[in-house]
Amino acid sequence: MPDFPGLGHVAVTVRSVQASTPWYAALFGAAPVLDEDTGPWHHVVWALPGGSLIGIHEHPGKTDEGDEFSE
Repeated sequence: MPDFPGLGHVAVTVRSVQASTPWYAALFGAAPVLDEDTGPWHHVVWALPGGSLIGIHEHPGKTDEGDEFSE
């Protein structure tokens, strides 16, 4: 089987970018390189050693506080 190519980027949906950013920053041990709220989408991105990008995204239509999260 051939080697699986490296991943360029991975994006995951979170309920709250504001609440999730500190957790991911601690996990990666780094500050994000991008924090952009374009109106309908809010995303925060980290550049990891080796060149991969990891992003968290908050999408419109999220549930109210207390509701179960559903992507």
